[in-house]
Amino acid sequence: MPAVIVPVSFRQGDRDQIAYELHVTNFQRTDAVLTGVRVDSNRGPLIEHRADELHRRITRPGLRNDHPDPPVLGPGMRAVLNFWIPLRDAAIVPSSISHVVELTVTRSTSSRCLRTARSPVIRKPGPRPATAGAPMCSRSLTGSSSQRSTVCQMICRSRFAFYQHLQRGSVRVKQGQRVRRGDVLAKLGSSGSSSIGPHLHFHVVDANQTLAAEGLPFVFRNFTGLGEFSSIAALLAGDKWIPGQLARPAGQTRPTPNAVISFP
Repeated sequence: MPAVIVPVSFRQGDRDQIAYELHVTNFQRTDAVLTGVRVDSNRGPLIEHRADELHRRITRPGLRNDHPDPPVLGPGMRAVLNFWIPLRDAAIVPSSISHVVELTVTRSTSSRCLRTARSPVIRKPGPRPATAGAPMCSRSLTGSSSQRSTVCQMICRSRFAFYQHLQRGSVRVKQGQRVRRGDVLAKLGSSGSSSIGPHLHFHVVDANQTLAAEGLPFVFRNFTGLGEFSSIAALLAGDKWIPGQLARPAGQTRPTPNAVISFP
């Protein structure tokens, strides 16, 4: 039951967070049903998931997200548990975490509790090398027409930034080209989804692959919080966002969900 990427703490809003995946594989010859999972740290318990909340945290490779029985692992099958854990106090970011996974083995009346080995937690890593002069990756302009709406930038070794859902035909960079902060890469589009109009899908991963890579946490160097949408549904419905009482500059953090921000 490995944590694929060493968990890294980062700031979102006014709280430190930890986000990572835990992979659970059934090596038995019979089905196993996940019934609960608890995350412990060297400073005490962090979070526990059961029932519907546990089901929402499970992704099953090869199965639809609306699969009726996500906790049921057949022989040789895997479940990916997605964790996003707000920490109560920035002063007590743990140095290590472990997991207690509860499961029931079918065709048997027994239930089992398995504990993983402790995994280290990296506390707020320092900034990566500046992206100024970073080259564009081979995925920039290769492949099908849908891939040409994607730009990949190699930030440093094992760190790749993907800009996706761009307007087709608008990409201005070429494979191997070096770019600097402020350069125009492409125009916003809706090639990934037309439900919310032009937008940017941005994420950072550990390999030059759109899907066969592990996502990594990141923060923004600086931005200003202007307000928020009441929900994603409000955004999709075209409702107006709610202005904040005061524009709040922020840096080296992530905006909170549904936030409206501006960049300098």
